[in-house]
Amino acid sequence: MNKIRAAITGIGAFLPEYRLTNEELSTWVETSDEWIMQRIGIKERRILKEDGLATSDLGAAAIKELLEKTGTAPEEIELLICATITPDTPLPATANVISFKAGLVNAWGWKKTYRELPKNKTVIDVEVFGFGEETKATRRDRIINLCHHYS
Repeated sequence: MNKIRAAITGIGAFLPEYRLTNEELSTWVETSDEWIMQRIGIKERRILKEDGLATSDLGAAAIKELLEKTGTAPEEIELLICATITPDTPLPATANVISFKAGLVNAWGWKKTYRELPKNKTVIDVEVFGFGEETKATRRDRIINLCHHYS
């Protein structure tokens, strides 16, 4: 029996320029750097402030960096898995929007959206989007797994 093998061949990331510090946050609400650090341990948050930009812009920038670092052409990517709690819109899937913005013309998208429910229960919505023949279950050599973390 053949073993299925996978390897991480590269990592890409993108952070927005704007930094919201605890000091700045304390001018908006009654809190302090000390209070936040004792309870959460966060010194600053990166925030995408520019109008018209969304989760897909963060993902596309991270993918472009990844492709450049690994010497991979966008056309070589066959699947994009996107996991986020902040999709651009319900439809189209953020995975497909990211694929378009990053030039992944041969990739189909797999969207995982996490929703919080009462009493700390989480629902995971999974949708697979593709076009024509490429949605058939075949061996995938080039896959990007993109996770967007919002805190």
